[in-house]
Amino acid sequence: MTIPTIRLFIVAVFCGAALTACSETTNPAPAEFIATDASFAGYAAWEKTTPERTGLDPASFLSGGAHDGTDTTVIRNMFVNKSGATRGTGGQFDNGVVFLKETKNADGTIKQILAMTKRGNDFNKDNGNWEWFMVGTDGIIIDRGANLMGGMCNACHSGAKTTDFVFTRS
Repeated sequence: MTIPTIRLFIVAVFCGAALTACSETTNPAPAEFIATDASFAGYAAWEKTTPERTGLDPASFLSGGAHDGTDTTVIRNMFVNKSGATRGTGGQFDNGVVFLKETKNADGTIKQILAMTKRGNDFNKDNGNWEWFMVGTDGIIIDRGANLMGGMCNACHSGAKTTDFVFTRS
């Protein structure tokens, strides 16, 4: 090989490596996200999706069953684990996104923690691949599943199907 050919080869290898590095995603969404207790740890430091609310919950039309919907003294906070989480391709959130709703009594003690995680891999595929959770005040998962609370989560959130089953995130 001649020196100009070697130089051309080195430049081609360098450019190819640079293009490959630039095209890779730094944190791709997992094919399936299976939440653990650690997935909810430190949620109070996550981004709030709405200002703290007191009064009727948007779920109040479910006869007060969900999120203490008709209890006007309950304080509600909504959190998301990924700051700035937005809908991507096809209007869907990435797998691994966690939305959490915390309800507190008027005195500030935590009353209930409910969450939804974008699980993916066709888990609960008719309901956007979301998994629903009841979480204890200690951050430990109490119950979970596609049909949590007899399917009440799916039934309510189906009203937000066009926004990937999420009510409060634009």
